Amino acid sequence: MNFDFIVTACYAETLLVNKLGFPTENHQNGDGQVINILDNTNRISPAQVLIGVMDKPVGGSPSHIPNLYADIDTAPYGLFLKQRKNSNRYIIYINEVFEEWIQKISKTKNIPRPFPMDDIKFKSEMKRGTDWKIISYIERVTQSNTQTFNKVRNWIQELDDQQK
Repeated sequence: MNFDFIVTACYAETLLVNKLGFPTENHQNGDGQVINILDNTNRISPAQVLIGVMDKPVGGSPSHIPNLYADIDTAPYGLFLKQRKNSNRYIIYINEVFEEWIQKISKTKNIPRPFPMDDIKFKSEMKRGTDWKIISYIERVTQSNTQTFNKVRNWIQELDDQQK
């Protein structure tokens, strides 16, 4: 199955989606590029479902999300499923910076983060998403908190089923 209809804003989010069982390769460099793809109806049919996955940028909320996308569902730990009004465009929005969000969940399950004494290395490796310690960490966190991550899996699966 091809999950190119899932567009991620950073490598950590791509890794998260992959660990949830959706092998997407449609990684972008930032929220702005994700929004541009979701809004581009010249190349992609408006009837096709597209899902953006993004976190809260450092310093606040992207200004375009509150106006154009409405909350249609929520999950624990500040996850929101948003839909662009009158369209098949969705955002799975993490209402925190990804690194802080994943650490908050891991602490509740007593999963130690990689590079515990080095915030800079942890954040830089998280952004790249290629270090085996980061990959293992995200995998353990997604497996440990089934309520939250099963909800996200269900959102993606239901939206995939909607376009078949």
